[in-house]
Amino acid sequence: MGSDSFRLLHGNYILSLTPYEIGNAIWKETVLLKRITIDEAIMLLDLVSSSYSILKITFPENIFHVLKIAHSLRITYYDSSYVVASQELKSTLVTDDVKLRKSIKQNETTISNILGSKVNVISTSELLKSN
Repeated sequence: MGSDSFRLLHGNYILSLTPYEIGNAIWKETVLLKRITIDEAIMLLDLVSSSYSILKITFPENIFHVLKIAHSLRITYYDSSYVVASQELKSTLVTDDVKLRKSIKQNETTISNILGSKVNVISTSELLKSN
């Protein structure tokens, strides 16, 4: 991660479970897929975890909204937590999950009716282009 990466990350938000999601992805690469060694996994985890100090860790405050959005959009409670947290923080949701982005964009009215405002969503490549 270069200095530009840290500049882009500084002051942004992640959900409280994100470090575990990242750790699980690294574990999967090591144990199940055998794409990297345990030593490489440790180095990668060390590098990624160094970014946690410049990020703000958050969670959605309204768990009922999380369930309502998950139900209405037919997405997981987990994915819905990102949608709700983004709206609560009045922040843009950055995700490379094409299906989630499409669902958010197609259901702007539903989201707005439940949360009181729409959620802006972009991909990582869109974020990089805008900076």
